[in-house]
Amino acid sequence: MAKYGSGVRYGSGAHYGESYQPRRYKMAKIRRDLKKQPIPNKTAGAAQIATACTDNPNATTLTTQLAALATATTALSGAFNTAQLARAEAERLTGLQNEAEETWDVAFDELVDAAQTATKGEIAKIQSLNLVAFEPGRAPAVGAMTQVVNLSATTGDFVGTVDLAWDKVPGARSYVIQMTTTPSDEASWKLAGSAVKSSFTAAGLISGTKYYFRVAALGTAGQGPWSDLAEKMAA
Repeated sequence: MAKYGSGVRYGSGAHYGESYQPRRYKMAKIRRDLKKQPIPNKTAGAAQIATACTDNPNATTLTTQLAALATATTALSGAFNTAQLARAEAERLTGLQNEAEETWDVAFDELVDAAQTATKGEIAKIQSLNLVAFEPGRAPAVGAMTQVVNLSATTGDFVGTVDLAWDKVPGARSYVIQMTTTPSDEASWKLAGSAVKSSFTAAGLISGTKYYFRVAALGTAGQGPWSDLAEKMAA
């Protein structure tokens, strides 16, 4: 028979005289990753949370917060759907605009070709038609830069890029490139970059958006006239 003080354990799991230390657990934290998800995932996640909290004894103190989340979810879902419809309509209208502009460009090119024949390349006659004339290969005045010609825009190698190329301007030290999505608004033109060669890649563009570009040469006497516009939709 064991005696008190002999060191034998008596069912409690502790020696007499020792203090009992309950096991401690770290408090778990709730992740907020759902906030970083796309809107459809947020609204779906909110619905799942609401279902899980229904008749759940662990959610009895969350009534006010659940109601607020439900209201916010309804508002977010409605706003998202409205925005989606607006985007679809904007894409449709932009497509119609692009088609109309392409038709205009073709008509303008046909007019220029006919005017070139009718005027036989005489500058005075061309200018009388309010058309811009230039003489290929003619040396510019000292220091003056001629207009950049044959500007072209093609799809870049990467998403959100457009490649530009144009003919070299004699005497040019560099070129300045501008871009816009609304060419009729002069204030909308912004600097896309500069180049020392007759090529440039515009980057950071919004995929699916049509951009317009223009280039001017820079020389000792300053900047020359802007080129005709080139346009391209960013991939």
